[in-house]
Amino acid sequence: MNVIGLCGVATCGKDFFFANLKSATKRKVFRFAIADALKEEMYDFIKNTYNIDVFNCSPEEKTTIRPILVNHAEIRRKETNGRYWINKLTEKVKKVSEDKKNLAVITDIRFDEYEKDEVFWLKNELNGFLVHISKYFLNDKNEMQFVPPANLQESKNNPKLINNADYIVEWQNGLTPEKAREYCSDALVTMRLTQIKNSLTSEK
Repeated sequence: MNVIGLCGVATCGKDFFFANLKSATKRKVFRFAIADALKEEMYDFIKNTYNIDVFNCSPEEKTTIRPILVNHAEIRRKETNGRYWINKLTEKVKKVSEDKKNLAVITDIRFDEYEKDEVFWLKNELNGFLVHISKYFLNDKNEMQFVPPANLQESKNNPKLINNADYIVEWQNGLTPEKAREYCSDALVTMRLTQIKNSLTSEK
């Protein structure tokens, strides 16, 4: 179990989790993102049409181009029953995760719609560990208000991702890196215990 998949709605802190995970482990951590292949495929079109660099854009620019990226990604997913983007990443992740000193982290697990979609791919093909992240704010009544899904796809898939998660993070907006590393460390311990449990079960 050398692969971690991060999931949760947009702006929940998946990249923040990854950044602090590197400080919480002595293993060499490698970042992978399913969306990188999408950005590479759409880079020229968006740059030429809107003069926006998909790999280096402001939050406002990201909001502008998100519907285009989402629609193109969905077309490719429908053509392949959800496999188009993950197939581009499989061998890269497997190569890194072969070394037990490495930890491959996929920062954008989003879908569980098709039979062998991203969740199936992570858990069954990569033997991965799924971490779901939610971020909340405290309102005037000191009640937790979680960041909502950014679109219909997130609304449909987020409950499924929570249900399939091996570890769930619910953290407050403005969390310090020190506190974030505590969550990361706890996730790593849980992953290791799960690995031991699975190993013992398989030996019976």
